[in-house]
Amino acid sequence: MANRAIDVLRARAFELPVNERAALAHDLLASLDDPADVDASEAWDKEILRRLDQLDDGTAALVDRAELRRRIRNRIESPCSAQSRFSMPRPKRQQKPRHGTSASARDSASSS
Repeated sequence: MANRAIDVLRARAFELPVNERAALAHDLLASLDDPADVDASEAWDKEILRRLDQLDDGTAALVDRAELRRRIRNRIESPCSAQSRFSMPRPKRQQKPRHGTSASARDSASSS
């Protein structure tokens, strides 16, 4: 029964105009994603504004297209050593506590 319903839906969807099919496809794909992480969205908004401020006040380190292409090519050709070729800092990741282990217990265990 479910396959029949899916076949009917698919057939009806293909009858839609292109823009409506695209909107439907977008909504269906979005429904497969995890819910939006509000904290991450806010952090990205702050980061975007920080970078725009750097561009506006002239403190941003800009890279021209040829240099960017060279860096990308080097990274593709040598992924192990590519990190050292990039001068751009990578964001620090916070470690999540392991289940049943507090951060202080983990730190004291790793220092012994």
